[in-house]
Parts: sequence; structure tokens; C-alpha cells
Amino acid sequence: MTDEAIIPDAEIKEETPTRTKLKAEDSDSIEISEEQVAQYLKNNPNFFLNWENVLLNLQLPHSTGNAVSLVERQVSILRDRNIDLRNRFAKLIEAATDNDQLFNHTKKLVLELVEAGSLITVIERLQHSFEDDFKVDKASLLLFDGTTQDISCHSKTSNFAKIVNVDDAHQALSGILNGQQSVCGPLREKEATYLFGEYTSDGNNSVGSAAVIPLHFKGNMGILAIGSYDKNHFKSNMGTLFISYVSEVLSRLIRPYITFPATTTTPPA
Repeated sequence: MTDEAIIPDAEIKEETPTRTKLKAEDSDSIEISEEQVAQYLKNNPNFFLNWENVLLNLQLPHSTGNAVSLVERQVSILRDRNIDLRNRFAKLIEAATDNDQLFNHTKKLVLELVEAGSLITVIERLQHSFEDDFKVDKASLLLFDGTTQDISCHSKTSNFAKIVNVDDAHQALSGILNGQQSVCGPLREKEATYLFGEYTSDGNNSVGSAAVIPLHFKGNMGILAIGSYDKNHFKSNMGTLFISYVSEVLSRLIRPYITFPATTTTPPA
């Protein structure tokens, strides 16, 4: 018998889990595998339209221990798939909404930075945006020595921005700064203390993970860091499109206020 053969009325006697024996009225007993039956039904999806009485007698074990018809089982599978698709679609909508909000905050920040007339104004607007719009747990701006303006005397930004030695920064953050790329992930105690100036042994109110972005435009100018108390919030596989864009704009705006030390190698323009 081929896969496409139509079996006459026969009594099916189950012998093993993988093979069945068919006793036809007008032929000798023949054996076919369950795989052949399954393939035949796949090749003839309309088979049960002509054999509804067979369909009515089919029963499939259900997870509850009861028996359900094939149609009911198919409906159940389709319902589960529909729920899964709706959940995926809801997650896509949620991600799109978050990205739309993130884009609007980023656009607002960039416009405010471009309109700033001084380094202090740039820093103040950056801090205000992170705290009020993006609502981050912690943020810091570290500018390497060579900055032409003293920013330490401004109380509004004293906990957000400061001038640091470039060699000290590379020593404390060597694993982060070596690649000149944005880095997301958990922080070690030394890194969290250097970037945000705080760390508690019990982990409460301590920055557990962060996005760290080098500021680079015709030379290394500093570091922009955004921290979260949740050590799992920033992960290594997170996208950094928006924050990298902000850092590129910020680097170009603060470049006129940076004079690179003689010991610092500055790439050609």
C-alpha cells in the first residue's frame, strides 16, 4: 500500500505504540506504520470531511485526564496560539510606546543643549533632563582635567558634574574606557564609587548597574554615566542608540570648553 492509498472499511486492532494491523474484508492482513497514517492525513487534510463518522469517534487525551474531540483539541491549540500572539503584540506596542517617549525626551534634551550658551548651562540642562524627564536613579558627568571653566563652585550641579584626572579615570574604569564604546551592565564597588561617589555594603541606595558612555570628539573629554539601583536594569545586551546620540551631541557642545593637557595624546582633527 502506498501513502496515498484509501483503505476500505476495516477493523483496526492496536498491537504496539508504533504499528497497527488492518484487517480488510476483501484482502489479507496488512501492516502500516503510524508514520504512514500521519503522512497520509497530512497529504489529505480534507480526509475527515468525507469521513465525519470517523472524526466523531476520535478522542485525544487531554491534560485534565478527560477526552476531547479532534476539533476541540484544534480549537484549543489555536486559542493558545492566539493568546501567545496577542501577548507578543502587546509587548511590541509597549516597546514602541516606550521608544516614542524616549525619543521625545531625547529630542527635547538635544534642543535644550543646542540652545545653551555656556558649559554651566549645558550641565544644568543635562542634569534637569535626567532627573525630571528620564527619571533616572543616578547620573554623573565627569570631565577630564583641561576644562577651561570651573564647575565646582556651582551648587546646583556639584553632585552631578565634576572635573577628574584622566589617568585616575582610566585606572578606575580601565575595563570600561578601553574600548571607547558605550557599556551597559553591573558595576563593581570601585567603579560605582568612582562614577557616583557612593556605595553601601548592603547594596541599599547603591548603584548596581549603569550605562557608561565615553565623551569623545577630537580627543577624550570625559564620561557620561547613568545608574540604576537595580543591578539587573542595565544589561550588556541593551541597546544604547539614544544615549549614544546624546553623548555625541554633548561631546561636540562641550568641545570648545576643553583644552587637552600636553600629556594627553589628541587625535588629529
